[in-house]
Amino acid sequence: MTLAALGALRDGVLHLHAALTARSLDGIPFRDETLPDPLTVDGQALQQTDSIGVAALVWLAGQVQQQQRRTIWQHLPPHLGELLALYEIDLPTMSQPTPCKKN
Repeated sequence: MTLAALGALRDGVLHLHAALTARSLDGIPFRDETLPDPLTVDGQALQQTDSIGVAALVWLAGQVQQQQRRTIWQHLPPHLGELLALYEIDLPTMSQPTPCKKN
């Protein structure tokens, strides 16, 4: 998956596409990509999401956490919130950097 598959990145803001669905994301392989810090994910244009779209956002949250980036999730539509609740997924929590453990 690439950021371009999810939306347009401008000035540290990822503007999600109108659809994040199996149809719109079909055949796009997952790959690591360097993210800006901070990264704002803006879902204002997002109109359609299915389980594949949720999986893509979970991938993004994992990339954010792995790269220790600060992230702001904004304007996520109600239908996405319903899907995330159904799958018991909290994107803001998932994308928080993991604190280093002290020995």
